Amino acid sequence: MKIAVFLIRQNFSADLYIFEDGVLEGLFFLSGEEFKASKFPSRMRGVDRVYVLLDDPNIYYLNLLRLPNLRSSELKKTVNYELISILGEKARFAFETVAIKEDEAGISSLVLVNGIKESYFNELVEYLKNYRDLIELIVSYPISYYNFDTGKSALIVELYEDKTKMTVLMGGAVVLYRTIPVGSQRVTPEDLTLRLREEIERITYYVRQNYDRTFELRKLYYFAEDKKVGTLFGRFGVVTEEIELPIYRGGDIAPYIVSQKNPKEFILNILPPIVSYREISPYIYLLLLLSFLFYSALFGYSYGRLLRYERTLSRTLDNLRSGVYQNLTYIRENRMLMLTSGLSQADVPLEELLKAVSASLERGMRVSYFKAERQVSGLNFSLTFDFENVPDFKKADLIESFINRLNSYGTFQNLRYEVQTQGDKREYLVKGVMVKGSS
Repeated sequence: MKIAVFLIRQNFSADLYIFEDGVLEGLFFLSGEEFKASKFPSRMRGVDRVYVLLDDPNIYYLNLLRLPNLRSSELKKTVNYELISILGEKARFAFETVAIKEDEAGISSLVLVNGIKESYFNELVEYLKNYRDLIELIVSYPISYYNFDTGKSALIVELYEDKTKMTVLMGGAVVLYRTIPVGSQRVTPEDLTLRLREEIERITYYVRQNYDRTFELRKLYYFAEDKKVGTLFGRFGVVTEEIELPIYRGGDIAPYIVSQKNPKEFILNILPPIVSYREISPYIYLLLLLSFLFYSALFGYSYGRLLRYERTLSRTLDNLRSGVYQNLTYIRENRMLMLTSGLSQADVPLEELLKAVSASLERGMRVSYFKAERQVSGLNFSLTFDFENVPDFKKADLIESFINRLNSYGTFQNLRYEVQTQGDKREYLVKGVMVKGSS
């Protein structure tokens, strides 16, 4: 038996699962355009049945409704009116009475309703027109319903090495589906039993609070890869029964139960196939490898750009300081006023002063006037600055930074700056002395 299961999301994008005799043989991802154009993979050839699961909450309604206890025909009319109010248009729907309640307000029915917008239903069938005669289920996801004879207040537990799945049934309606980590290779049987007991108690409390205050767990079905764990359930004080599945490679129990029944009985849903870790681990490793290669390439590209930027910035700074030094040389040869004293003409080389000034300049600073006078104590100098593309509020900070850099040489004394105003223009002057003995 070859079965195709479409899990359709918004805009008709879909996952396509191909089962061959209950074993997952193929998984395909279809875009909305591919689905609308009926462009399906060649593995769809020879399909015997087509199941459609809907995962777009905007086009369907699936929930348990509490309605007055009415006859079936009257209940159908009530559900129809409810769905038109909820979905905004006429709907294709199915419903099943799950339980009858009696309280202070009277007798009411707990009804599981599954409705799909009729316009969406017709559009969907049109896209699947090549398989129209093979469609046996068009149902909603993830809440599930089927007529498997579990009786009221039953629990199905699936045990695996990596995780545990629990499905609670109330007269056939799945009201809770829970996955918890187990790690059986590292957990003792006592710890596992305690963990399962806590989860079952938590599930029972949840069902009582939200669905049925009289809920009592009466029967427990289980499937386990490790047959030894079946002895754990004897401690729970409920009737247990093992589910035998000869071929089981991951997935929920329900599709296999459904495959043993007449699909026409399952008017509302089957549980969607869940691929096990063993099935998808190669794809996970491939994704991790591709991610590593991508981020390695991204890091290499970013590092290369950063390195090129650093080199460009270094060349720019070198050119800037070279230009400043040439500017100082020009000032020295053409505009500098030297007032010399015969006492100490060679003790403080002027070249050293110019180099220190050039190396200490900040970006945007330019020396417009330079004056030096040799004295007994050293070389007395005065600098006047111009600024390029520097706002007024940052000029004083640049001057102070310049003075701090000169101070770091240890050969400058009495460094200070003045601000002189001539009309609307401000001039910034730095004065000081470069002492003898600089190297």
